[in-house]
Amino acid sequence: MYLRKQTLIFIAGAVWLIVGSALLAKGVTLILSVGVLKTLLLYTFAGLVLGVLKGRFAFFRSAMRTINRLVAMEGPIRLTQLYRIQDMLLIAAMVALGRLLHLVHCPSSIHGFIDVAVGVGLIFGSVVYFRFALSRTVT
Repeated sequence: MYLRKQTLIFIAGAVWLIVGSALLAKGVTLILSVGVLKTLLLYTFAGLVLGVLKGRFAFFRSAMRTINRLVAMEGPIRLTQLYRIQDMLLIAAMVALGRLLHLVHCPSSIHGFIDVAVGVGLIFGSVVYFRFALSRTVT
């Protein structure tokens, strides 16, 4: 299936937004399970701050690399070309880390903190894709 560059960039943003929202919700749920208000506030706030920083600095660069690579490609692009192999390996590693945290019975507050931070970072990163896809005419 071939798609326009603008459509692929929008899809990338939607994927990041959906995954980020799911991680944020999961993280807050894990933190809430601790049941201590002070812990809830501390880990949620710390996760939000780290997530904003991660989104602004790490995920912003990653999104821009993907956008620039897609824009440089000629003609319509296959959906399978949306992410590079390196990106797919990074995604697989992040999923594996999440599973590992669950399997080793990492404390809910720590696991939740990590999920909140990554989720917020992905949500902020998705904004880069949406801004580009919606504000520019990409050929």
